[in-house]
Amino acid sequence: MYEGLIGGALAFRKDHFLQVNGFGNKFFGWGGEDDDMWQRIKAVHLPIIRYPAAVSRYTMIKHGSDKPNPSNPFSSMAWIFKPKEYKQDGICNLKYKIHDRKLKPLYTWIYAEPVTSLSRFRGYWGNCVGHTFRLWKASLIDCAATCLALQGCHAFVVMYNICAFKTRSCTLRATDTCQYSHCNRIYVKNDTFDMQPYLEVDGYCRDVEPTVIIRKVSLINCARMCANDSACASFVHAFKVETCMVMPRFCADNETQTSETFKIFYKIPDDIMARYVRRGGDCTGGDLGGHDLSLGACALKCRLLQTCVGFVFVSTQSKSCWLKYHTCATTTPMENADTYYMKQ
Repeated sequence: MYEGLIGGALAFRKDHFLQVNGFGNKFFGWGGEDDDMWQRIKAVHLPIIRYPAAVSRYTMIKHGSDKPNPSNPFSSMAWIFKPKEYKQDGICNLKYKIHDRKLKPLYTWIYAEPVTSLSRFRGYWGNCVGHTFRLWKASLIDCAATCLALQGCHAFVVMYNICAFKTRSCTLRATDTCQYSHCNRIYVKNDTFDMQPYLEVDGYCRDVEPTVIIRKVSLINCARMCANDSACASFVHAFKVETCMVMPRFCADNETQTSETFKIFYKIPDDIMARYVRRGGDCTGGDLGGHDLSLGACALKCRLLQTCVGFVFVSTQSKSCWLKYHTCATTTPMENADTYYMKQ
């Protein structure tokens, strides 16, 4: 129990509810909206009336979080109340669709679906530099809606109620030690991203310290940010806690630890194929295993294995990449097959 506890059961007069501008639209999923409402009530100097326990006592039924209820990646940011923001976020910018309405004896049941732009973004604390193409003073909700509408906007940063729209996703410049008062809030679109530039390996890098750790970041946004950062060679993504770890270099084969909850993503160098000599046809024998990989990913996987000296790539097979531990003096003619050996 604490002074600002108003969750559970709360009643408003209509004029008072309009005065506080309703509930904030930054909240969805579980938690935070009642504490934000307490701050709104204080901001407009409305009194809180608490009736005696004899006539107003409630018993909470023990419950957990509903599985269909989505987690809110903005919750820690939304809980930081700013007195001036409540006038811009609430009933004044609420958008929704009503699917059904039923009149009951003592109340009206309304089935409505909120339309929020924030659900299309992932948010985290950090610093984001470059690629700004427009500045605009607006609420968080309006910033998100505008970024979705603007062609070429991939992310935006909120700085003192100013939106900085970005033409590219931000590079990885956020750290665990970044304090809220010294960082900006970065929001990146949750759209699709081509994972072809990466080689995916199960596990994590053992005994190699990451240079950057960012929490609550999806795999897609982690991959997008690494792609935009020239200093990022690879990253590890922890799926259960959505944590992105940037590694200072590639991990050697003997430095990786197998894990079902971690994956390593190696950025495929643009010049990877220049490190191989190509011969037409197939090299039989000496297989280290077959894999369903792109040509560039196959070349990188071979580079990372100490025992691999080359590979055969067959573009028409499901397992297109066949790693080799020895070279062939001659190759066997085979349609759509090429053999690649590492340059000495």
